[in-house]
Amino acid sequence: MNYLPQFFPEYWKTEHNVYGIKFTNEVFIGFVEKLDGGYSFLSYEEFEKLKINSKELLAKSIENLKNIFENCDLKIYAIESGKVGFWNSENDNFTSVRILIPEYQKIILDNISKNFNFSIPSRDIITCWKTESKEENEKFERETKEDFREEEYNLSEKIYNWKDIVI
Repeated sequence: MNYLPQFFPEYWKTEHNVYGIKFTNEVFIGFVEKLDGGYSFLSYEEFEKLKINSKELLAKSIENLKNIFENCDLKIYAIESGKVGFWNSENDNFTSVRILIPEYQKIILDNISKNFNFSIPSRDIITCWKTESKEENEKFERETKEDFREEEYNLSEKIYNWKDIVI
Protein backbone atom coordinates (compact mmCIF):
# COMPACT_ATOMS: atom_id res chain seq x y z
CA MET A 1 0.00 0.00 0.00
CA ASN A 2 1.64 3.21 -1.21
CA TYR A 3 -0.82 5.87 -0.12
CA LEU A 4 0.41 9.26 1.06
CA PRO A 5 -1.58 11.66 3.24
CA GLN A 6 -2.79 14.89 1.65
CA PHE A 7 -4.97 17.67 3.01
CA PHE A 8 -8.17 18.58 1.19
CA PRO A 9 -11.10 20.93 1.86
CA GLU A 10 -14.12 19.45 3.64
CA TYR A 11 -16.52 19.95 0.73
CA TRP A 12 -14.54 17.48 -1.42
CA LYS A 13 -15.96 14.66 0.71
CA THR A 14 -19.36 15.10 -0.90
CA GLU A 15 -18.52 16.85 -4.18
CA HIS A 16 -15.74 14.44 -5.17
CA ASN A 17 -16.47 11.37 -3.00
CA VAL A 18 -13.05 11.68 -1.30
CA TYR A 19 -12.47 9.57 1.80
CA GLY A 20 -10.83 11.43 4.66
CA ILE A 21 -10.21 11.89 8.35
CA LYS A 22 -11.08 15.16 10.07
CA PHE A 23 -8.09 17.39 10.85
CA THR A 24 -9.91 20.69 11.46
CA ASN A 25 -13.52 21.66 10.77
CA GLU A 26 -12.55 22.79 7.26
CA VAL A 27 -9.59 20.54 6.45
CA PHE A 28 -9.50 16.75 6.14
CA ILE A 29 -6.68 14.27 5.67
CA GLY A 30 -7.11 12.30 2.48
CA PHE A 31 -5.01 9.54 1.00
CA VAL A 32 -3.46 9.70 -2.44
CA GLU A 33 -1.60 7.48 -4.85
CA LYS A 34 1.01 9.15 -6.98
CA LEU A 35 0.38 8.90 -10.70
CA ASP A 36 2.29 10.19 -13.69
CA GLY A 37 2.01 13.95 -13.45
CA GLY A 38 -0.16 14.02 -10.32
CA TYR A 39 -2.04 11.87 -7.86
CA SER A 40 -5.47 10.41 -7.22
CA PHE A 41 -7.44 10.64 -3.96
CA LEU A 42 -8.86 7.51 -2.32
CA SER A 43 -12.67 7.33 -2.59
CA TYR A 44 -15.05 5.90 0.00
CA GLU A 45 -15.58 2.79 -2.11
CA GLU A 46 -11.84 2.24 -2.54
CA PHE A 47 -11.31 2.65 1.21
CA GLU A 48 -13.90 -0.04 1.96
CA LYS A 49 -12.06 -2.47 -0.33
CA LEU A 50 -8.79 -1.97 1.54
CA LYS A 51 -10.05 -3.82 4.63
CA ILE A 52 -8.01 -1.56 6.93
CA ASN A 53 -9.15 0.94 9.54
CA SER A 54 -8.52 4.66 9.12
CA LYS A 55 -5.93 4.86 11.96
CA GLU A 56 -3.81 2.13 10.34
CA LEU A 57 -4.11 3.77 6.93
CA LEU A 58 -3.09 7.12 8.40
CA ALA A 59 -0.06 5.65 10.20
CA LYS A 60 1.12 3.80 7.09
CA SER A 61 0.60 6.84 4.83
CA ILE A 62 2.55 9.11 7.21
CA GLU A 63 5.39 6.58 7.22
CA ASN A 64 5.30 6.53 3.40
CA LEU A 65 5.45 10.33 3.32
CA LYS A 66 8.37 10.36 5.72
CA ASN A 67 10.29 7.78 3.69
CA ILE A 68 9.67 9.33 0.28
CA PHE A 69 10.21 12.99 1.10
CA GLU A 70 13.05 13.04 3.60
CA ASN A 71 14.49 16.34 2.42
CA CYS A 72 12.17 18.88 3.98
CA ASP A 73 13.47 22.30 4.80
CA LEU A 74 11.79 23.26 8.09
CA LYS A 75 12.94 26.74 9.13
CA ILE A 76 12.43 28.27 12.57
CA TYR A 77 13.04 31.96 13.19
CA ALA A 78 12.79 34.31 16.14
CA ILE A 79 10.10 37.00 15.79
CA GLU A 80 8.90 39.72 18.14
CA SER A 81 8.27 37.97 21.48
CA GLY A 82 8.12 34.51 19.92
CA LYS A 83 9.09 32.12 17.13
CA VAL A 84 7.79 31.07 13.75
CA GLY A 85 8.36 27.91 11.73
CA PHE A 86 7.56 27.05 8.15
CA TRP A 87 8.43 24.46 5.53
CA ASN A 88 10.17 25.35 2.33
CA SER A 89 9.42 22.45 0.01
CA GLU A 90 7.41 23.88 -2.83
CA ASN A 91 8.25 21.26 -5.43
CA ASP A 92 6.26 18.22 -4.29
CA ASN A 93 2.75 19.41 -3.26
CA PHE A 94 3.03 17.79 0.18
CA THR A 95 4.29 20.76 2.19
CA SER A 96 1.37 21.34 4.59
CA VAL A 97 0.67 17.71 5.36
CA ARG A 98 4.21 17.28 6.73
CA ILE A 99 2.82 18.59 10.04
CA LEU A 100 1.56 15.01 10.50
CA ILE A 101 5.09 13.57 10.63
CA PRO A 102 5.93 13.05 14.34
CA GLU A 103 9.57 14.11 13.97
CA TYR A 104 8.52 17.48 12.54
CA GLN A 105 5.88 17.91 15.25
CA LYS A 106 8.59 17.33 17.85
CA ILE A 107 10.83 20.00 16.28
CA ILE A 108 7.98 22.50 16.40
CA LEU A 109 6.90 21.57 19.93
CA ASP A 110 10.50 21.73 21.20
CA ASN A 111 11.48 24.93 19.39
CA ILE A 112 8.31 27.03 19.14
CA SER A 113 5.83 26.00 21.83
CA LYS A 114 3.67 23.16 23.11
CA ASN A 115 0.73 25.48 22.41
CA PHE A 116 1.38 27.04 19.00
CA ASN A 117 -0.88 28.59 16.39
CA PHE A 118 -0.80 27.50 12.78
CA SER A 119 -2.41 28.20 9.46
CA ILE A 120 -2.82 26.03 6.37
CA PRO A 121 -4.11 28.32 3.64
CA SER A 122 -3.13 25.79 0.97
CA ARG A 123 -1.57 22.38 0.50
CA ASP A 124 1.72 24.18 -0.25
CA ILE A 125 1.84 26.59 2.71
CA ILE A 126 1.88 25.95 6.44
CA THR A 127 3.09 28.35 9.10
CA CYS A 128 3.42 27.61 12.82
CA TRP A 129 4.05 30.32 15.42
CA LYS A 130 3.83 31.43 19.01
CA THR A 131 4.01 35.10 19.93
CA GLU A 132 2.56 37.45 22.49
CA SER A 133 2.74 40.31 19.99
CA LYS A 134 -0.68 41.50 18.84
CA GLU A 135 0.92 43.00 15.71
CA GLU A 136 2.63 39.73 14.78
CA ASN A 137 -0.59 37.75 15.27
CA GLU A 138 -2.51 40.23 13.12
CA LYS A 139 0.19 39.96 10.45
CA PHE A 140 -0.16 36.16 10.39
CA GLU A 141 -3.94 36.49 10.08
CA ARG A 142 -3.61 38.91 7.13
CA GLU A 143 -1.00 36.77 5.37
CA THR A 144 -3.08 33.63 5.85
CA LYS A 145 -6.13 35.26 4.27
CA GLU A 146 -4.03 36.61 1.38
CA ASP A 147 -2.43 33.21 0.75
CA PHE A 148 -5.82 31.52 0.91
CA ARG A 149 -7.22 33.85 -1.76
CA GLU A 150 -4.15 33.61 -4.00
CA GLU A 151 -3.30 29.91 -3.87
CA GLU A 152 -4.66 27.40 -6.35
CA TYR A 153 -5.20 24.54 -3.87
CA ASN A 154 -6.57 26.56 -0.96
CA LEU A 155 -7.67 24.91 2.27
CA SER A 156 -8.59 27.39 5.02
CA GLU A 157 -8.19 31.04 5.93
CA LYS A 158 -8.58 30.29 9.64
CA ILE A 159 -5.98 30.28 12.38
CA TYR A 160 -5.80 27.09 14.47
CA ASN A 161 -4.16 26.11 17.74
CA TRP A 162 -2.31 22.80 17.91
CA LYS A 163 -3.84 21.88 21.29
CA ASP A 164 -7.26 21.71 19.56
CA ILE A 165 -6.16 19.10 17.02
CA VAL A 166 -7.26 15.52 17.67
CA ILE A 167 -6.71 12.96 14.95
